Amino acid sequence: MTMAKFLLRMTPLEMGKALGLPSRSLANGAVIFSFLRLPTITEASHELTTHYPGGLAFGPSSSPNYLPGSKTIHQWCVNAPKGIPINTSNIVYLTATERFQG
Repeated sequence: MTMAKFLLRMTPLEMGKALGLPSRSLANGAVIFSFLRLPTITEASHELTTHYPGGLAFGPSSSPNYLPGSKTIHQWCVNAPKGIPINTSNIVYLTATERFQG
């Protein structure tokens, strides 16, 4: 997961590249969720920026499906077994060419 501020004014394809997702995985658009509350320290762990897929330096043994993303977009891994409550009244659906406005 990341913070919305890092994705502002990006199209889904731009988001995918910045996040280091598999090529064209967001070619048809994106769905962006927000939480009802901030995760607690035990529910999420910081994994550096998306330049480090899964929090690890990219190298020969890394998956070619997840390339290094942006050096400025921070990422977290959700550790909560039951997840973190989603704000269902604030789900954003983007088409392939729409820019995320927050």
